[in-house]
Amino acid sequence: MVSDSAPEQVDRLLLRKDEMAKALGICPRLLHNWEKHEGLPVVRIRGSIRYSPDAVRTWIAERTTRAIESPKSE
Repeated sequence: MVSDSAPEQVDRLLLRKDEMAKALGICPRLLHNWEKHEGLPVVRIRGSIRYSPDAVRTWIAERTTRAIESPKSE
């Protein structure tokens, strides 16, 4: 029997720069700066750069934890 329901949504494993920036609510230039200067993880495929949502979530969580545990001295 064939189901009439829509196919399941497949989450994409990798996003383009514009897609990741939109998901984070930032401009692509800031995303690029994080990559170059802050160590944001990227995946390079034949000269194109992609971002793993899971890796970016982990990167943000690690930075958030460090910021909470060791606030800057004034």
